[in-house]
Amino acid sequence: MKRSLVFLSILLLPLMSMAEVDNILIVETNDGVTISFALAEKPEISFEGKVMSVITEKDSQYFEISKISKWYFEQVTSDIQTIKKEQPSIKVVDNDNIIVDSSSSLSKIRLYSIDGKEQSLKVSYSDDKKPVINLSGLPKGIYVISINKQQSIKLYRK
Repeated sequence: MKRSLVFLSILLLPLMSMAEVDNILIVETNDGVTISFALAEKPEISFEGKVMSVITEKDSQYFEISKISKWYFEQVTSDIQTIKKEQPSIKVVDNDNIIVDSSSSLSKIRLYSIDGKEQSLKVSYSDDKKPVINLSGLPKGIYVISINKQQSIKLYRK
């Protein structure tokens, strides 16, 4: 039995190195305990004497082979869905004013000149509560608008 388990482990090692995040190793014990290991963590599985070892960077588990009811690999599906985050956009009202349009909260809007210096902003709000940035005091040049430290938009002032 020991030889067949070692042989099976050797056969499965290449599969573990190519494992995707949704593949897991499950070890079930005779007393009903089930322990799962994500194969993305690349667990090292070994059999020495009467002990099965599963070692990852985060954890090490040791099982007496006689107390394991079964161990197997399984592919699981996740209920996690990708949430698309709406990116703010800029609408040019005229040569001196732009509107930052976003459905999410705009807590930090910053304006930087091309040399990285932060510029002072004159912000008012439209009737529908969208920030309107007045650029009339800025000289011609290239500017970067930073929105919530998550998006940057390049702006050319002519």
